[in-house]
Amino acid sequence: MRNATYNRPQTSPTERRTVRGRQLTTDDRSGFTQPQFSPWKTGAGFTIIEMVVYVGILALILAGVVNVTLSVSSTFSELRATRQLNRSAAVLLDRFVREVRDARSVVVGSSAFDAHPGELTLDYGAGVPQVRFYLDGGVVTLDRGGASEGDLTAPGVSATTFIFRRIESGSVSEAVRLEVTLESTSGEGFAAETFYATAVVRGGYGL
Repeated sequence: MRNATYNRPQTSPTERRTVRGRQLTTDDRSGFTQPQFSPWKTGAGFTIIEMVVYVGILALILAGVVNVTLSVSSTFSELRATRQLNRSAAVLLDRFVREVRDARSVVVGSSAFDAHPGELTLDYGAGVPQVRFYLDGGVVTLDRGGASEGDLTAPGVSATTFIFRRIESGSVSEAVRLEVTLESTSGEGFAAETFYATAVVRGGYGL
C-alpha cells in the first residue's frame, strides 16, 4: 500500500492586510492580528493631507465671517455718524435762519465775515438782547445777551469751516449767508459735509 503524501500549501508566517488605513499583521503561528499604524492615516480614517485641507477650509470660512462682521460694524458706525451729522446741521441751520429773520439788523462791528472762524452778531431793537453766533473749539455756540444758550452741534460733531457772508441789496435789505463744514465721528464711523443757508434780515431798514 502506497503512502499518501499530503503537501501543505506554503504560507508566509506573517500575512499583512490593510483595514481602514491600518496595516494588520497576522502571525499564522499565533493567530494574533497586530495593527500596524500608517503615519499618513489618522485613527478616524482621515489622512493627514485631508485634515490639513479641512482645517484650511475652516480657517477661510472663519476669516470670511470675521470680515463680514467687521464690514457690517463699520457700515453701521458710518450710518450713525451720518445721521448725527445731518441732525446737527438741521438744528444749526434752522436756528440760524430763524434768528436772522427775526433780527432788526446785523451788528457789523461785532461780526466777522468772509473768514474762518466767522462770527455773527444780530440786533433786535431796544430792550432785546443781542444774539451772537461763534465757534468755540470747533463747537458752534449761541449767546443771547452775553449768556450762552448752549451748543448748536451735538457731541462728536465739530465745525471745520464756519464762515458768514453779508449780502446787501441796495439800501432796503440785507441778508446773511452761512457756510459751514461739519465732521462727525461715531466709533469707527466718520462723515463730513458742507452745508449752506441764506436768510434775509426782515426787520432792517425800517421795514
